[in-house]
Amino acid sequence: MQIGTKTSPPTGTTMSANLAQPQVEGSKPHRPQASLMHGSAASSAASATSTAQFVQNPMVNLVRMTMKGIDRVSPALAARITYALISSPPRYRANAAEVVLRASAQKWRLPFKDGWLQCYRWGEGPVCLFVHCWGGRGTQAQTMIRHLTLAGMSVVSFDHPAHGASSGKSAEMVRMSAAVAAVIRDTGPVETLIGHSLGVAAAAIALRDHELDVQRLVSISSLTHCLWFTEVIGDYLGISATTVARARLLVDRSYAQPVGWEQLSVVDMLASLAMPILLIHDCDDREIPFEHGMKISQAIPQAQFLATTGLGHRRVLKDQSVIDLVAQFADQGRVAA
Repeated sequence: MQIGTKTSPPTGTTMSANLAQPQVEGSKPHRPQASLMHGSAASSAASATSTAQFVQNPMVNLVRMTMKGIDRVSPALAARITYALISSPPRYRANAAEVVLRASAQKWRLPFKDGWLQCYRWGEGPVCLFVHCWGGRGTQAQTMIRHLTLAGMSVVSFDHPAHGASSGKSAEMVRMSAAVAAVIRDTGPVETLIGHSLGVAAAAIALRDHELDVQRLVSISSLTHCLWFTEVIGDYLGISATTVARARLLVDRSYAQPVGWEQLSVVDMLASLAMPILLIHDCDDREIPFEHGMKISQAIPQAQFLATTGLGHRRVLKDQSVIDLVAQFADQGRVAA
C-alpha cells in the first residue's frame, strides 16, 4: 500500500550541514540538506505542515470504491478487512546485499509466544539494537549496520513477528513491542536502541511497559501516535471512522485485555524517558509526514533533532552523514562509560 504526502519544509531554520544522498548510476548528484536543532530552535520550525495525498491509480481507486461499498452494506465486514490490514504486514524478499549481510551474521532463533524471532548479530563491543518498521526486515538498515560494526559496535537486529524469517502471521504494536522486550532481555544491556518508523513506537511501548536496560535512543521517521497508523489506513480505504474504531476493537479482542489505544502516544512515551535521545526525520517523508518529527521534538526540548531533506522515509537509513551522526551519538555513551 503506497500512501503519499506532500510536506512543506521547516521555515526559519539555518541549514548547517550537507548530507550526501546515495546516487543512482547515470543520475545527476543531489545533495540533501539538514539542520541539527535543539529545543527552541526546533520549535521555531513548527510551521511545517503536511496534507495527505494518496497515490492515485486504477487499482487503488478500485480498492477504495469497493471498500466504501462494503462499508455501506456491512460495516462489520469492512472492519474485519481493515483489521487484517492493520495486523498483517507485507513480507518482502531481502535484496542481494541483505542476503550477504545475513550470511555474515551470528544467527539464532529466539523462542517467542508460540513461535520464534529470527535474530542477528554482527561485531563486538557495546550493543546497538536496530528495531525495524512495520513491513520491514532486521537487515534493511544494511549500510548503517555495517558502519556501526566497523566503528566498534556490536549490532543486534531481528525480524519482527510475521516479518522476514520470523514465525507468525500477524503483527501490530503490542506484539511488536513484546518482541522488542524479548530481544533486549535475551541480548543483555543495550547501549543504543535505534528505531525506524513504527519500530520506534514498538520500542517506546516496550520501554514503558517493561524494565529494560537501554541507555540511549535514536528515533528515525517516527509517528506521533499509534492511532494515526489506523486512521491513515482508514483514510486510504475511504471507510468511516466508526469502522476503523471497530477494527481496533478486533485488535483488542485478540488479547486478554484492551490495548489502550489512547495511551499509545509515542510523543508522551518518548518524553517520559530519562535518557539521551536523537530524533531524525526527513522533510520529504511521504509515509510519515515531517510534522510528526516536529511534534516529538517540541515535546522533548533536550533531544537533538536532525531535519533532513531529499531522503524520504527509507533512504534516510542509507545516508552516510546520517549514519555518521548516529555512530557519533552511540559512541558518546561508550565515552561516558
